[in-house]
Amino acid sequence: MGNDKVAESGFRNLCTEAERERFITVEERELFERLRVKRNPYIHPRGMDRKDRIERRAMVEVIELDTILADDARLAIGSIFRLLERYPFAFYEDDEKRLEATHKTVHNSSDVSPR
Repeated sequence: MGNDKVAESGFRNLCTEAERERFITVEERELFERLRVKRNPYIHPRGMDRKDRIERRAMVEVIELDTILADDARLAIGSIFRLLERYPFAFYEDDEKRLEATHKTVHNSSDVSPR
């Protein structure tokens, strides 16, 4: 149903392609890039000399570690919920009916060609 090569090429490339296809805005792509950069230290811890290290951010920003974790989580979750409020990411009753009708039309057609 989608471009598997794009999906497998990493989050940055996925966001770039989503912006190119106008699924997300420039601002959303930039936000998701910031989130990607913030996420990496959680997943791939590095040395304390790295400016993106969470503990270093706490020291530099003079803020508690728990506050940084909560702020990062709020930003990430809020971003996703805003994205999920609109098509093609949101599915409301009307969208489900439209998709169902599209599915029936495509599968009942004798002239189905790949996009």
